[in-house]
Formats: sequence, structure tokens, C-alpha cells
Amino acid sequence: MIDVVTGEVLPNRTVAIDGDEITAIYTKIIKPQAGTEVVDGTGKYLIPGLWDMHVHNNWNYEDTNDLLVANGVVGAREMWGDMEIRKKMYGIAMQKAF
Repeated sequence: MIDVVTGEVLPNRTVAIDGDEITAIYTKIIKPQAGTEVVDGTGKYLIPGLWDMHVHNNWNYEDTNDLLVANGVVGAREMWGDMEIRKKMYGIAMQKAF
């Protein structure tokens, strides 16, 4: 785990996840309950889903959507674009856009 304020590495943490929500972070290794899926994250990083708050994904969204997800970006704020293309990109019918 990385402290994003100080940049300090905080080793040996246990992260509890229920569904799609982080429910607890422990400073020691805990014994999981029976039936709990355990993922060994030794030497790896765990991040929550990221949002990119300034994208211009309109022109090549078919290529870049997969790239965003591959890099942990699960939501994006499109800064400009044609409404018909946006509807196609996100698969929704938009009544209003801001």
C-alpha cells in the first residue's frame, strides 16, 4: 500500500473487499473466514477504480476504451464531442448533457 500523501510504502496490509466495495484495511495479516476468496498480492498493487476527469475519447473510443480499462480507469468525463457519437460510445439515450 502506498500513502498517497507522503509516498511512503506501507507493507503487509490486508484489504477486505465485499462485492465491489473495500470494507476494511488491516495493518496485519488476518485469518479469513471459511469460504473467503484470498488473493496473494505480494509484489503487486491494488487500486480502486480510477476516473479520468478530462478525456477527448470521441474520435477513437473503440480503441481507447479498452486501454482506459486496462490502466484502471473505469469512468471518464468526456470534455467535448458530438452527441450522436457519445450516445454510441456509452450505449445510452441521453436526454440532456451538461
